[in-house]
Amino acid sequence: MTDPRTFYYALVDPDESRSTAIKRKFEEAQDRLSNYEQLYLLLKTRSQAEVTEILRRIRAGVNVDDILRYVKDGDLLLQLHLLPETRLRYTFPDFASWPTIFHDPADPYLRTQLLDFSTPVVRGEGSSVPGTATPNPYSYVYQIPYLAARLVDPRLSSIKAVRWTSVTTDDALVSRLLSIYFQFEYIRARSFQKDLFLDDLVQGKTDFCSPLLVNCILANAAHGLTSDPNRMEFWTPRSLPYAFLAEAKRLWDIEIAGEPKLTTIHAALTLSVRYGADGADKIGVPLLTKALELADKLELFTRPEKGESKMSIARTFTAWAVFGYHGLVFYYMKRTPCISKPPVTPLPDYTEITKFTGEIYVQYPLQPNPAPIQFGTAFLAQMKLNMIMFKINKAGSCAGSPGTAPPTLRQAIKFYHELKNWARALPEALHPSKIVMPHHLHLHMEYCHTLINLFEPWLSGPQADSSVSLDDGDVQERTTVREVGMHARAHLETLVRLYYLRHSFDDLDIIIAMFLLMLGSISVRVLASSSNESEKEGRERGQSYGAKSRDASTFLLCAKGLHDQGRNQYLGSLMFTMLAGLVDPRDEVLVDNLARIRAEFKGTEVKPEYVHMEWPVYPWIDPENRSMGKLLETVEDLSIGDEDDSAPSSV
Repeated sequence: MTDPRTFYYALVDPDESRSTAIKRKFEEAQDRLSNYEQLYLLLKTRSQAEVTEILRRIRAGVNVDDILRYVKDGDLLLQLHLLPETRLRYTFPDFASWPTIFHDPADPYLRTQLLDFSTPVVRGEGSSVPGTATPNPYSYVYQIPYLAARLVDPRLSSIKAVRWTSVTTDDALVSRLLSIYFQFEYIRARSFQKDLFLDDLVQGKTDFCSPLLVNCILANAAHGLTSDPNRMEFWTPRSLPYAFLAEAKRLWDIEIAGEPKLTTIHAALTLSVRYGADGADKIGVPLLTKALELADKLELFTRPEKGESKMSIARTFTAWAVFGYHGLVFYYMKRTPCISKPPVTPLPDYTEITKFTGEIYVQYPLQPNPAPIQFGTAFLAQMKLNMIMFKINKAGSCAGSPGTAPPTLRQAIKFYHELKNWARALPEALHPSKIVMPHHLHLHMEYCHTLINLFEPWLSGPQADSSVSLDDGDVQERTTVREVGMHARAHLETLVRLYYLRHSFDDLDIIIAMFLLMLGSISVRVLASSSNESEKEGRERGQSYGAKSRDASTFLLCAKGLHDQGRNQYLGSLMFTMLAGLVDPRDEVLVDNLARIRAEFKGTEVKPEYVHMEWPVYPWIDPENRSMGKLLETVEDLSIGDEDDSAPSSV
């Protein structure tokens, strides 16, 4: 039977034969089929937010070619947005350059791979330099800023916002905020086991997740949402931090009246961190105390946990999270600890800790696989360091007036040995030559910070030259109290510079401000001291920049860091105001450079009605040991003069 249908093939070229036209139409049909296959793949693999947008365009009548072009162009724009941040390093501002006098060959942190700029950035598989072995598949993390990476966790694409918050119904927004939280804040302030939380979050369960906890997390994470210009203004009703915090406070009032739960403890810790970063530790510390009370009711510290059930893991993790955060806060606030000893259930060792904590993975641009951030090992190292800080605080509390007296020099030397042993026992990923992620650098900053605090009471007196020896097998060390303080300060300075060099101070970081204030205040105090031995040494060597250039450079870098953090959290603005207030107004160079820093963007002025701080400042800032809140009331009188001898001149 003859087919009655007649086929016509439009000839694009008068000379085109019928067979050529058939071939051309067949290839066009194949192309269209390929496009539909690509569209199907996009619907299958893309995030829920992207799929929703693709479906919206289909229903609006957009053809498949334009949709594919939209997705590809969007990916390209994302890559173009990220790639400028994949440069080898940030560059120091001219006022905060790294003076050559500072380059100490004995500094272990100067041997870090972060300073090895000879290694090219690996851009995906098969792009390494021919003939070059790459034993570490994640070596690119040393060459790309952490803020260029994105958290990888498929559970975040399955979140239903309406289940957990009344603030928004935008699933994509909640997913993005949770990504920010787990990438930037949770790595330092870990109050719960993340995998148990995320599993319950996507399944709608409430054993390890609750609306209260979710809103507390979102209130914190909203400060890292860089697209929100009001993210720092927690007092502004139109800001996301305000909305989520208001919802969290409403839910807190309801939940606290009920039976104690693990998630209530997690929420209390998360809120405590938030209030601290908002310059309101008068509110935050009582929340920490409430978490301790609830933990005691649940016997988290005293009841041994056996087995590896979800509840057992959650209880052990929570116990150590509460203990660690309590020890940290009470150490820095110089208060007597509320807990007499650590939880009875021990943590796993370094070889097993990741099974207990879970790992966090981040995807760097143009890299084939997500990279682990060594979350578990850093968590365990932090808990071990917190244990030593807890003991230091207890020793000081027992030595005299509760919570105010330092340990004796004999005790300090004993704790110095413990701190050195802690550093020697760190796993390879956390050695000075290997550290790279922000929380790795935080860990070593805290180590140096603790050493400075430990020996500060004796650095300006006759005991500064007291011998400090360490003899443990193959390790033998002979030094003095003064040298320990000098090296700790120098190493902290190296770490702060490495942090900026690799990561900048732009992204949300709730802990870096404390280290910047310490280092910056020491630097400005040394600048103001006419007895600065380092400056004299620089003049004797005929170096025009000398140590004064080093201290001015370091001070200004710290000031810039605090000002940058002021974009994200109020505490950064408060500490910048305090640090700037320490400068002698007659020092025109520092005053002019501070004006340059302020001009980078409009910061937030101190609003006294929102400052509720009892956090004590360092003795070289205020020998009377007044709180930061009190000092900010008279910030114009803070300038450190030459006649002030309260600071350790050798640090």
